[in-house]
Amino acid sequence: AAPSKKGSKSGGAKKPGAKRGKREEEGSSKPLRKAKELSTVQRLDEAIKAFHWWTIPELPEGQVFRTLEHNGVQFAAEYEAHGVPLVYDGEEVALSREEEEVATYYAAMPEDGPQLSEQGEQRGIFQKNFFADFKKVLGRGSVIKSFAKCDFSRIRAHLERERAAKKAASDVEKKEARGVKEGEQLRIGYALLDGQLQKVGNFRMEPPSLFRGRGKHPKTGTLKQRTLPEQVSINVGACNAPPRCDVPGHAWMSVQHDDTVTWLSSWHENVMSQNKYVMLAANSRLKGKSDFHKFQKAQQLKGCIDRVRRDYRRNLDSADARTAQLATAMWLIDVYALRVGGEKQEDE
Repeated sequence: AAPSKKGSKSGGAKKPGAKRGKREEEGSSKPLRKAKELSTVQRLDEAIKAFHWWTIPELPEGQVFRTLEHNGVQFAAEYEAHGVPLVYDGEEVALSREEEEVATYYAAMPEDGPQLSEQGEQRGIFQKNFFADFKKVLGRGSVIKSFAKCDFSRIRAHLERERAAKKAASDVEKKEARGVKEGEQLRIGYALLDGQLQKVGNFRMEPPSLFRGRGKHPKTGTLKQRTLPEQVSINVGACNAPPRCDVPGHAWMSVQHDDTVTWLSSWHENVMSQNKYVMLAANSRLKGKSDFHKFQKAQQLKGCIDRVRRDYRRNLDSADARTAQLATAMWLIDVYALRVGGEKQEDE
């Protein structure tokens, strides 16, 4: 019998995988890519994802947790004086540590930014509010009486040199800085909620600075004061010990055991006179449950959205002003897919 045309030159049948392409042979000789080494924080974050919080039984209505443990907040580092004088009316003025700190906040503001730009509308308000708070720190006996005679250029130049040195830091120095930041995250950035490890969101206390605000804010330039432990309230589980205050010579303002709220720490800030809170991160169980309930509500809405739309469209021409206004608001939310937020004060 004649050999098959589909066979090889030797007359035998082709064996699967006997002949490999040049490209495949070259690829097999390449070294395998080394797996990315995860940091301790990254490994913890991956481990947290393994907990399926949506599978655990629901707590009684109104109760947020049974147990809650955390390590408080990370306070802003103490100010380190640089000794660069402020120039007032052509003369150098030595400032105290507290005075220098506030002056440095102003010098750190970019002159071409929205707060100090000549083209913007905030420059006058910002400088007026800043100098009002600066004078309180200076005291009545200070020679500094007019903002127009103040020259912050030397302090600004010093800050520019510091920024340049930071950018030119070696890889070793940058690695050390990342190590310090990761250490803070491991020490304070996690909490135990009902025995399960959860990541904390904004555990770093806002450092003192000059308030910027959005747009033409009436309080832009106001001094945001340093927050001390005596201004901070701590919330933990009823059977859990409160975190130790790690600032020597200080203590928490109060400790409470309220299992109906979601915040871990709270304090009152001076600019807007509002309470600020430390919460768990966006991927935590508490935040996830809130989003999960919203999703369930959306699923329920899907079955009756047509009836809701017919209702508000019919009421657009209602003779009752309140009903017509409510229908108009509903139309705007629906057509433009607006997210309804919380109420805000007039000065926000």
